[in-house]
Amino acid sequence: NNAVYFQDQFNAGENLSGTAGVRYDDYEDFSARTTWRLALSYDLPASGTRLKGSYATGFKAPTLTQLYGVSVSSFGPFTGNPDLDSETSKGWELGFEQALERIRSQFGATYYRNDIDDLITFDDTFTTNINREEVRTYGVEAFLKTEFTSRLNSTLSYSYTRAVDRQTDQNLRRRPLQKAVLNLAYTPRDDLGMYLENILIGNRYDTDPITGARIRRGSYFISNLATSWNVNRHWELFGRVENLFDRDYEEPAGFEQPGRGVYVGVKASTR
Repeated sequence: NNAVYFQDQFNAGENLSGTAGVRYDDYEDFSARTTWRLALSYDLPASGTRLKGSYATGFKAPTLTQLYGVSVSSFGPFTGNPDLDSETSKGWELGFEQALERIRSQFGATYYRNDIDDLITFDDTFTTNINREEVRTYGVEAFLKTEFTSRLNSTLSYSYTRAVDRQTDQNLRRRPLQKAVLNLAYTPRDDLGMYLENILIGNRYDTDPITGARIRRGSYFISNLATSWNVNRHWELFGRVENLFDRDYEEPAGFEQPGRGVYVGVKASTR
């Protein structure tokens, strides 16, 4: 692949800023493509509001693994597909961010839509890769950040995603319809930090690991806990607990994930 790209970040007046970029890719085994992106942001200082939007085109050639890779799963051998075409896409998004200074918070939301041609994904029997001719993804992403005190803050994020094969009008597999994440950060001292991550994954479609049939799977919830202590300028102790409540879950179907895991360590710096 030979490629060249140009990107510029710019300001137009005090309130309008943006990024513009263009890229040219010339693959040995695929036709050359030009893609571009324009993103704009406009601030309204009086209300603490930021408006934002973007439009972009995309191009992705198959990887060597997708073309020629070989592996073994519960369904049998999984082989690459040398006849894959490249993905092309176009997409846009519109959103806003709003500061709430009185309660030391910030929230925002973004609506997006992407139209993808020849999406590279696995087939329904999970034995090779294929191109899906027309796929549309769209949804909403939202967040709320709150600083309760100078030492305690939280970030709540939520996403609603539809990923639809427009040929069959079915949702794509392994794309959860909803996902929510709540992060809490507490620093009781300048040298000590504690962090809690809570993740909720919603319903999604998947492939039955025994029959290969299309199945609908339920939601699951996991938590992760971490802490770090800067003993001095050279030494840091850290620890984390993954899957804090020892939940049983599979992601994807047929791939059981580890139970509770506890890790401790130390970092040294000569600076």
